[in-house]
Amino acid sequence: LQDTEVCGYAIPKHQEVFINLYGCHRDIEIWGNDAERFKLSRFEDPNSCPYLSTKGLPDAASFGVGGRACLGRPLSMVEMRATVSFLLLKYEIKSVRKEKTKARNFISLRPGSHEIVFIPLTSKV
Repeated sequence: LQDTEVCGYAIPKHQEVFINLYGCHRDIEIWGNDAERFKLSRFEDPNSCPYLSTKGLPDAASFGVGGRACLGRPLSMVEMRATVSFLLLKYEIKSVRKEKTKARNFISLRPGSHEIVFIPLTSKV
């Protein structure tokens, strides 16, 4: 190990360094002026998504990048899609509150207090 410099910042050996994922995921230079807004359309075209192209970060930083990236990412993405698909087939999901939920920033972004209800869909045969 040795002292190093990254982007003009001196980093002594044995120094812990944390990446501000909240800031990376909301960087206006990468995501545009509406970086705070969630837009699923950002991820539809692999050539225009900063996380999936050479424009920005190499991969979703929330799963890590490089040789130490999360090995479970592909499985977690499949499981998440399957779970959400199942829920949307069986239930209507509604927010109980009228106001928007505010996110809280910790090590990762967490939703603030919110309430949702699952209303079973009635099959129309």
